[in-house]
Amino acid sequence: YPLYTTSQTFYHNEINNYEGTLNTSRVWNMRMYDNGTVVLRVVRIKRIPDKPPNIGLCMFEEFSLRIIYPNGTVVENDILLDIPEFNYCSRADRTDPLKPRNLELIEYYLIGKKYILVTYFNATNSSDYDTYEDWGVIIDYNGNVLDRIRFGVSFTVNHKLVINTHIVLNVNREKGFIRLNFIKGSLNAEWRQFYVNSDGKLTDLTNGTLNFIDYTTLTVNVISTVDEGYAIVYANMTGKFQTIDTNDTIENSTEEMLSPKIQLFATLIRHNGTLIEPFILYQSSLPNLIIESLHCSIAYVDVGQICVLTLKNQGNKRFVVKNAFVSCGTVFSSSTFHYLLPDIDFNEYWDLVSLPFDGYLITNKIAVKGSKGILMHGFLLNQDKKSIEPWGLEEPRLCNVNGDFLVLPNNTMIIANLEDDNGNSWSFTIHELPKMLDRKNDYLNANIESSSPPINGIVIPGQNIEINFYVRVELSDGQIEIHQIESGQTSLRQIIHSSSEDILLKNEGKTLVIKVYDSTFSVSYKNYFIKMDNNFVKSYVYRESLMGIKENIWTVISSERTVNDERFYPTTTCQLRLTDEGTKAYEEYLSAGNRTIFFDSLLKELVDAVPINIRLLDSNKYAERDFDVENHSFLYLISVVIKQVDSEQDVGTVIKYLRTLIRNKKYTPIGSGKFTKYLDDTFGIEVTTNLWKKYKYGLFSVILIGLVIGPSFFFFSKKKGADPEKNKKVYSKDDKDFNKWLKNNIALASILATLSCADIEVFSVLTLEGLPEKYKAPFSPDAETRMVFVAFLNIFAEDIPQFIIQILYMLRTVNYGVIPLLTLFTSALSLTRNI
Repeated sequence: YPLYTTSQTFYHNEINNYEGTLNTSRVWNMRMYDNGTVVLRVVRIKRIPDKPPNIGLCMFEEFSLRIIYPNGTVVENDILLDIPEFNYCSRADRTDPLKPRNLELIEYYLIGKKYILVTYFNATNSSDYDTYEDWGVIIDYNGNVLDRIRFGVSFTVNHKLVINTHIVLNVNREKGFIRLNFIKGSLNAEWRQFYVNSDGKLTDLTNGTLNFIDYTTLTVNVISTVDEGYAIVYANMTGKFQTIDTNDTIENSTEEMLSPKIQLFATLIRHNGTLIEPFILYQSSLPNLIIESLHCSIAYVDVGQICVLTLKNQGNKRFVVKNAFVSCGTVFSSSTFHYLLPDIDFNEYWDLVSLPFDGYLITNKIAVKGSKGILMHGFLLNQDKKSIEPWGLEEPRLCNVNGDFLVLPNNTMIIANLEDDNGNSWSFTIHELPKMLDRKNDYLNANIESSSPPINGIVIPGQNIEINFYVRVELSDGQIEIHQIESGQTSLRQIIHSSSEDILLKNEGKTLVIKVYDSTFSVSYKNYFIKMDNNFVKSYVYRESLMGIKENIWTVISSERTVNDERFYPTTTCQLRLTDEGTKAYEEYLSAGNRTIFFDSLLKELVDAVPINIRLLDSNKYAERDFDVENHSFLYLISVVIKQVDSEQDVGTVIKYLRTLIRNKKYTPIGSGKFTKYLDDTFGIEVTTNLWKKYKYGLFSVILIGLVIGPSFFFFSKKKGADPEKNKKVYSKDDKDFNKWLKNNIALASILATLSCADIEVFSVLTLEGLPEKYKAPFSPDAETRMVFVAFLNIFAEDIPQFIIQILYMLRTVNYGVIPLLTLFTSALSLTRNI
């Protein structure tokens, strides 16, 4: 794991060869994801002769990113941004002389897994800062522009550009970011929350303004809070180096001495919410104090948020004020201690970075004339011991021209090294900082001790999972998500909300036991990760949200699946029911002639939800009303099929998983599907007795027997039958015997003549053996032939169509009962007899 070692140097040779061109690639700035993936920008310096004095370094017009994954793989992306060319030159007329860096016009933020926010400037006159405007563009890693936004007029003071915009990502990147900027020509600052949807479009959430008394003495920090909101923290100096006026009155002198000289405020903003009134974190009436630095962050080890204010008095003695506050606005801890740092001749600006294993990294960057790099001093601030400790690197250390560094979530520091002008590579030093906390931090959360199953452990389908904390916790308002990883893609398997009854707290509130559905880890030997929201649990003592577990940290592997004991037919038919919303959606697809699209899409989402091979799931693609419910929702059947060649999932297991998924659709992939969300979770899935599938072979056997035995019986009767001469009577209007029979049986003849319209074979009743002689009609051979011919035609005109219609009804109906099956059976017998 190249990025997670004690100390080494990481080298990378660029694919494009710029060696010997004096335009070699240089690391410019770094960003990182929560899992330790590093994204850095690489630039090539552009030599411009006779450039204006306010222009700093200029780069070639290309936005080059290098993605460094935790396994050491590097992906190069060179993007051509559609932005004004002047953005590629920094500005040397910086407003803060203590900071060695020039003003950078291009910044970028990793606002999601796939998307990057790049901020830049537009101007009608690049030499006139008063015409500058703040802009932003959303791109993906292929350089595709997804959205573009104008933030507003740029902030200038005395016609000089002042870049004091703060863009801070939410602790949960999926919830967007906040932007704070000062409004030109006023003492107000505007804040706006943004959200980036799944297709990369920016959505404005809430916004508001803050009023400041004096901008010139203001120090501002914007942070994301652990409850997925934001905090704006600002310190203001109301008193500077001063002496007491001897001519002033005692009352005025006392009032002046006791009035606050430095005040530290904080205001909270809920995600997609409004601003909460500011509250005081710290104030001091001591005179002659200077704010040297302000650093606020989420408390990685304790709870809430921590702000560290570094002050310096007139005697150049530094002391630190540390204040901790929770997301409701209560300050629950405040402490002060002094520390000594070496005096730096060129720069008195010290920067603090919170460390994942407690404490702070204090750095100081110095630009030295004649050197192409930056000298960096570094120390560690131990909060418990209230002492300054070495950082484990040479002091000072030579870095690249920008002095870029990052501290990864595992307490590893990476520092960009000075590049070789004649080379075509870049590198950075990887150094593991000393840990001030004696705890495991495998979950990148210092409050979690262990879990079951452990990281990279084996999980059994249906087995509960456990999380063990170092501190006592209680459930809050978040959720746990379980995702399957397949070919680099993730799919949601289950959601467990903190309000669920499937969660148990034990071990005096230090252990969570969470029930997992049997369908969650349904595929054998697959990779999964378990993610926990930052607000899933909170501290029992402070009632403050605790950090969660990021994705791809708690990874597990599913064990071999057990075969379901419940037996089903190799092909089993089940019923699913649509909700009211689903019924309306189905009717819309049906009226538009897209019934097949509806069912195909539904089946595809069901296949992905289990997951199973798509060959195992089928449907007749028809629906019918369910008259057992008041709203007459649609019912439809699907066929769940298990093939002999595929032993991964048996029919019983698939039905069991579908029942679990649908019954709990709010917490499974069923609820998030475009079509599966229409399934009725109160109905679930019901196995139906498919009489056709059960008796179809018997029905075909009867028809086959009829086809074989019928003709045999005919020939047998020809051979063994009575003398044909007995029936050779003449049927005509002149036949006195028939006229006599007709006169004596006019009523019977009328009834049979009427019935013959439906079936000509009713006349055969008059020739039955055993019928009284008075009712037997003397038909001639010609009449009998005609009746047989008409009966033969009736087979094609009535019997066969009727049989086909009943088969189609069987195939297209949803709930096929006993009566339709018996009707089909008797039709088959009738057809066999007629044949």
